[in-house]
Amino acid sequence: MLRLSRRSRAIVLLPAGILATGGSIAVWNASGSSALGSILEDPTTGTSILSPALLVVGVVLLAAAAVAIAGRSVTPWSAAAIPVASAIGVIGFGIRAGLIATTSPIPEITPAGTFVLMTAITGTAVAPIVIATIRQHTPVLLVGSVVLLASIFLSPAPGFTVLSGLTGGVIAVGTLWLLDAESWRP
Repeated sequence: MLRLSRRSRAIVLLPAGILATGGSIAVWNASGSSALGSILEDPTTGTSILSPALLVVGVVLLAAAAVAIAGRSVTPWSAAAIPVASAIGVIGFGIRAGLIATTSPIPEITPAGTFVLMTAITGTAVAPIVIATIRQHTPVLLVGSVVLLASIFLSPAPGFTVLSGLTGGVIAVGTLWLLDAESWRP
């Protein structure tokens, strides 16, 4: 088997994360906020579920690439920062995409924006849960589990949050198990 350094693996993870995040934005632009908003009334809109799932994959792969570029191994606490980074990214994207109304003095998040935010947090919470389980780090495992359950509970469409978020999270962690085994496998 070919042995690559952690930084060499980052060369694969970085473009994969950028492509997944860019794919999320492309799917969002193709379907628009009307399709995402319609999932709250009509659950048959598949593209609105695909965009947050791709976002989850992209954020987790980009975070793993950043750690690999630094030449470090993923720690439970660094993995716990992934949902926070995804929330900040979604809020920034939400302001641009109209998911967060900034016309009033106090910004207000729309139901579609809440769905995207909670789905991103749900999916990216898979990474700290997996790392904390592998490394037997109970505090991060508890925090990750609470974040995952709270984001599902706070979503306007909890079933689709679970479907989209956990699918993206499992795909991202599975990809990392293949590409960065020494950090992500037990």
